[in-house]
Amino acid sequence: MPLRFRVIQCDHGDTILVTDAHSVLMAVDFNLIARVKAAVSEVLFEGSAPAVRFLCITHPHQDHFNGVNDIYSLLKSKKLSVERYCDSFFNPYEIQEALESSERSQTDLDFSASVNEYIRFLDEVYDDIDKGKVEFVMGAKTAAGPVRFVGAEDLKIAIYPLSPNPGLVKRVCQRVIKFGNEYKAMNEVSCSFVAEFESGEGRLAAYFAGDCSGSVQREALEEWCNRSSWEHPEDHLGFIKVGHHGSATSALANSSEFGSAIVNRTAVISVGTRFPALPSRVNIQSAIDGGWGVYATTCRVGSTMLPDVKSAGEAILAHASTSPRFQYLRHDVNATWDGKNRLTVEPVASLIKKEHLPFYK
Repeated sequence: MPLRFRVIQCDHGDTILVTDAHSVLMAVDFNLIARVKAAVSEVLFEGSAPAVRFLCITHPHQDHFNGVNDIYSLLKSKKLSVERYCDSFFNPYEIQEALESSERSQTDLDFSASVNEYIRFLDEVYDDIDKGKVEFVMGAKTAAGPVRFVGAEDLKIAIYPLSPNPGLVKRVCQRVIKFGNEYKAMNEVSCSFVAEFESGEGRLAAYFAGDCSGSVQREALEEWCNRSSWEHPEDHLGFIKVGHHGSATSALANSSEFGSAIVNRTAVISVGTRFPALPSRVNIQSAIDGGWGVYATTCRVGSTMLPDVKSAGEAILAHASTSPRFQYLRHDVNATWDGKNRLTVEPVASLIKKEHLPFYK
């Protein structure tokens, strides 16, 4: 009973697909740079996938929704349905109005353009929701859940959208309206969620953290444990899409408390090369110490020091001469659940080993 988690290498951003033998069970965020469009199209439009059973855009940052307009329109043109849609409680319509109502910095204007792109997608999907074509699970309009459906070979699926603290969402929106861009703050209002998978022989839970900090993740997972119908659900949490591309603030404390019933507990970091501080050594070390295998779509496997340069630009280059040049491996990370209690991850080269930790800040 193959259940596959595919975290697609899309540089700095998230693109995640979860598939069974017949359909795309979940699509979580999109950062559709050129090569990613081809990879996503291959999964969505080839074989016997009749639908996207659950689509979630965790929050309106461009590295999480870039290209979703194109994908959604293409799905509809090929008569492929999106059955359920979910997003965060963050209401982009209010922010758009605030950003356009007064003078703002260039950063705010760039952010406003990004929000406008997201709103064009929302207009289309909300129209389909109003027409009854798509089931709305949770977001700026309302909240509900868990949502339950059945996959291939009678695989039972329950998805628990885990809302950020409503007070936090309100404060973030108010700050954006009053002060302008609060780009980083909106990571905290990501829609994170747990998906439970139950076959006739085993159980697996997977957590998708969006860009939440570690403290918000802990709160969300406690909420899931309280709401789940499983006995000791924390024992079956065996797959985590690490929050905020592995930043230090997104490290999940005491991760050893989760996944005791799963062989090869798997934490995946979707990350590129643009930001040297991502992923952080603190985050990686925390997960490894908790007994998790940590995999990344971009791994650092070595570094060399840039040579000293003696020239008229020596003063400028002095800093570069002491900065490391990292050696990277890039790959999609694919984790497959056997329907019992084991995850298998490929490629093996995506595993961050302890000896690689010195290459991370």
